[in-house]
Amino acid sequence: MSAHMERLYEKATAQKEKLEVRALARAGVMKVPENISEPVILIAIGAGITIFRGMLQERQELKTQSSTGEVHVYYGCKGKDSPFVSELNEWKAKGLVDRIEFAFSQESTVYIQDIIRNSKGEIYTMVKEKKATIMVCANLSVEPVSYTHLTLPTICSV
Repeated sequence: MSAHMERLYEKATAQKEKLEVRALARAGVMKVPENISEPVILIAIGAGITIFRGMLQERQELKTQSSTGEVHVYYGCKGKDSPFVSELNEWKAKGLVDRIEFAFSQESTVYIQDIIRNSKGEIYTMVKEKKATIMVCANLSVEPVSYTHLTLPTICSV
């Protein structure tokens, strides 16, 4: 259980509230860097951002205790009315997220691979010089597989 979930559990128990959590975990699918001072690049498409929300919530809690590494978020969704857009902007305003790039496919026909292509120099520098971890999350049963195949070749073509 993550530290964030443990705190939620403790809070719910103290207030005698019922806390129900349903989760599916697969070993080796998504491994979050253990050291929160390490920079991360999060690439999410659609509902894939929900995985990263938990990680960012935990970083928010831990940020009061120690410094956190840079966090860059590249998020592709249908439009600005996505429920996660305002939350990501709030985290940027609070300093939890250092950079956010949005791809609103239905509003401007800009796709996630476009914003990654436009940011490839910065992404390459983050990985090469700052040793950032790149994490990609998308629902591949809904999203075309081409999204994940386009990201790394695009970055490596610097």
